Amino acid sequence: MKPETPSWLADPEAGTLSSPIKGPPPPTAAPPPTGIAREPKDAEQHLGWWILFMRVINMATMICLGVAAVFAMTLTVDVDSIILGVYGVLFATLVFCFETQLWFIRKRISTSFGFLFNPIFRTLFYGMMAAVAWSYKSTMGLVSAIATIVCAALNFYVLCRFPSYREERNKLAEEEDAKINERMNEEIKKRAMAGLRAGS
Repeated sequence: MKPETPSWLADPEAGTLSSPIKGPPPPTAAPPPTGIAREPKDAEQHLGWWILFMRVINMATMICLGVAAVFAMTLTVDVDSIILGVYGVLFATLVFCFETQLWFIRKRISTSFGFLFNPIFRTLFYGMMAAVAWSYKSTMGLVSAIATIVCAALNFYVLCRFPSYREERNKLAEEEDAKINERMNEEIKKRAMAGLRAGS
């Protein structure tokens, strides 16, 4: 005779043994990890200040280099010094125009000399300019060479820390162009109104 199954083990609906008690279901997804490193936004907010600071430092350094190059060309009869002076003037003019962000040369320089937005290539270019300034063998050449090296270190730091440097720089330049155009339009309107009043 088959022993009967105790009622506390039987499933009242299916008439079979009930399954063992199950624990809480496993979580479907792991909780999001805490402490995820996020990109600091405070530094990005100061990018506009860094761009303006770089423009001033670069332009001042290029003026110093250009003056040293002119002295090297005019105060000597050595052909090598004259050639190096021409190179110094050309390099200083290029970077100076690049930092002025004038609308009629900004795009052309950006497309033709895009390496100035690369931290490594820009540092190498500044190193070459510093070597040219050092070759002048003058006090002004020494000062401009040291200033160029310091400026190269600053540029390398800013370009590496702010990957969006180029986009923000172009944005600020476009805003400056818009302000200049607005002022020019206002000045044209004022002169036109003054002419109409004078004619009437």
